[in-house]
Amino acid sequence: KTELLKLASVKNVSVSDYLPVNGTKRNGNTFYKEGRTKSDAGIFGQFWQVDDTYLKTLDIKLSSGRNFSYQMASDSNAVIINQAMASRLNLKDPVGKRITNGYGIYPVIGVVQDFNFESMRGNIDPLVLHFGLSPSIVSIKVAGTNMNATVASVSALWKKYSPDQPIRYT
Repeated sequence: KTELLKLASVKNVSVSDYLPVNGTKRNGNTFYKEGRTKSDAGIFGQFWQVDDTYLKTLDIKLSSGRNFSYQMASDSNAVIINQAMASRLNLKDPVGKRITNGYGIYPVIGVVQDFNFESMRGNIDPLVLHFGLSPSIVSIKVAGTNMNATVASVSALWKKYSPDQPIRYT
C-alpha cells in the first residue's frame, strides 16, 4: 500500500475483503440493537472488513460520525453502518449506540450515506463495515490519464511483492 501510494498516478489505496460491485464476494450477518436479540427481529446485512482508507478510496460519504483510525485502539471493535442499517434497526442518532450480531458487540462510530453495492435497480440493503486488514483485495484510485503506464507500474510493484501470485484487475 505504501509503495503504491508513491506512484504519481495513484491517488489512494485501500485493502479490504469486499467491493461494492455486484457479483463479488459477500457475507451476511443478522444484527440487533445491543440487548434486543431476544425481543426484536434481526436485521440481515452485509458485514465487510475494511481499512481506514476504504471510504476515501471508493468515495463513500460519511453522513455522521467519523471514519476508522489506527490511532484509536477501540476502533478494532468499532463499526460504521449505512443509513439503511440505521433505519432498519430503528436507531435514531446511531453514533455511540452499540449493535450485535451474536458474536460481538460493536460500537457505532459512523454512518455512511446509502449507496448501491448490488444492482442499481434494487433496493439498498443494510451494511456494516468493520475495521481490519483483510488482504484479499487491493483497491486503487488512480488519475484517469495514461492508464497503460499506470497498469504497468502497478503490475511491476505487484510482481516485486507477490512474484508467485499473478495480478488480476478490472
